[in-house]
Amino acid sequence: LVLVTRDAGKLADAPGTVVIADTTTPEGAAAAVAQATEALGAPPQRLVHAVGSTLIAPLARTRPEQYRSVMTVNLDSAFFTAQAW
Repeated sequence: LVLVTRDAGKLADAPGTVVIADTTTPEGAAAAVAQATEALGAPPQRLVHAVGSTLIAPLARTRPEQYRSVMTVNLDSAFFTAQAW
């Protein structure tokens, strides 16, 4: 089991190997898959993308950068991770 996070403290007690990477970029996702491959001794056979971010705010008060941040975490990371895998 290899878990990928941007914040190692959140997975301090988790089982398996913890990899620090930011999968919201193609380079970060590729680094995560490379580190997972190194930890496992072979490419991962399965992938679970359990990432999510929410913004609870009225649409009229939501700034474009807030919206973009949520979309980056939720969608871009899934695309880049699946592509790297």
